[in-house]
Amino acid sequence: MVPWAKTAMIETSHLLHQLTQHPTINVYARCFGEGEPERQRPATPHRHPYYLLLYVAQGQSQQGVDLQEVAVKAGEVFLMVPHQIHVPAKQPLPPGSWQLVFDDECVARLPQAYPFLRNPWHQPVFGLAGDAQSRVQVLVEAVQTTAAEARRAPAATSLLLAYLHTLLCELNYAYFQAESSPVVEASMRQFGHFKQLVDEQFAHQPSVSALAQAVGVSGRVLGRLVQRYTGVSPKQYLHRRLVLEAQRLLLHGPLCSVKEVAYRLGFNDPHYFSRLFRQQTGQSVTEFVQLTHHSSPILATLSSAAGEG
Repeated sequence: MVPWAKTAMIETSHLLHQLTQHPTINVYARCFGEGEPERQRPATPHRHPYYLLLYVAQGQSQQGVDLQEVAVKAGEVFLMVPHQIHVPAKQPLPPGSWQLVFDDECVARLPQAYPFLRNPWHQPVFGLAGDAQSRVQVLVEAVQTTAAEARRAPAATSLLLAYLHTLLCELNYAYFQAESSPVVEASMRQFGHFKQLVDEQFAHQPSVSALAQAVGVSGRVLGRLVQRYTGVSPKQYLHRRLVLEAQRLLLHGPLCSVKEVAYRLGFNDPHYFSRLFRQQTGQSVTEFVQLTHHSSPILATLSSAAGEG
């Protein structure tokens, strides 16, 4: 147990928005070179609303995650998922290391899900083999440069998404090559079951009571369980999953209107779907598509096809 559980946590909800290297996509990548130490922030507990991956090239780094201290050795990647509590290492990352930060809204713009990001039996550290280390390094550098390039050339966004997709595929493969599985407590298994049910049934919009019954717990216990692992209620989690799928359909599915997307996701009232989308993202569906249409030629057409009516 690390000795910082009672320290006040820093608010980091706006950090990624400040760091992002792209004008509309929340992503930050950085490779650390010789003579370029990591910029250190105070080692104060903070809860991440985004994904964080750190690769350690040399030596060892001690990272604090959810009140535990985790040793990350050379050649290993440290992964944090949204809503976990983090205390960074006191020492900067050594040269050759890299950092990658992105959020669920960024993932929604990619063509598929990446199971290692959603793994209910989350292990915070996994290794990269020799060949994978060099491939991933190149991809992280490509994400960093193309994200910055898109500020002056929006067409580079399509390259950024392609590099980021390939990078996450590499990391997903490496994650599941781990030789041993982590010890999984009962509550984590129950939460994993809940996540699986939501992923399978979100378009049917199951009730919280039905989900609780399927998991084998009361509605109150399920509420505490989901709050513990995600920071939101079961209903809010389901809403987030629905909006994430809506973003994927709008960006990567066939051309369709807001009504069609709403009906595919189980909404009888497209206006309610539109209100929920705005509530979750801070944008209307049309605004979301218009802000991202540079990432693909198809989206330029989609922005007119996805009318609010």
